[in-house]
Parts: sequence; C-alpha cells; structure tokens
Amino acid sequence: MIEKNELDKRKAAARDALDAYSTEVLTRYKSSINVNLRKFSAGFRIDEVRVEYTGRFRTRRLA
Repeated sequence: MIEKNELDKRKAAARDALDAYSTEVLTRYKSSINVNLRKFSAGFRIDEVRVEYTGRFRTRRLA
C-alpha cells in the first residue's frame, strides 16, 4: 500500500504539471483569445496569467 506522504508528493507533482501546462497554453493562445473577446465585445481581455493560492485551493487569475 502506498503511504500518504508518497500520495501527497504525487498529487503535488500532478498539480505543478497542470499549472505549468495551463499557464503555457493560456500564454500561447492569449492573443487569439483576445481577438475573439474583442469580436464579441466582451469588455475585458487577458493581460497576464498567474496562479494564486487563496485559502486551501489554487486559483488561476486572468488579469
């Protein structure tokens, strides 16, 4: 049976990989997303992407 510490390490590694992937994808497609937001008169755009830790959970902030 896998110990809790090992599972926590795996979970943290998976979260870090997901954070890196999400940031990379949003950064790569930011310009295209902003073009479509402008076409639909969304009234906002993506300037930067960052991960924040508020409370117990990470939050992705699009500023």
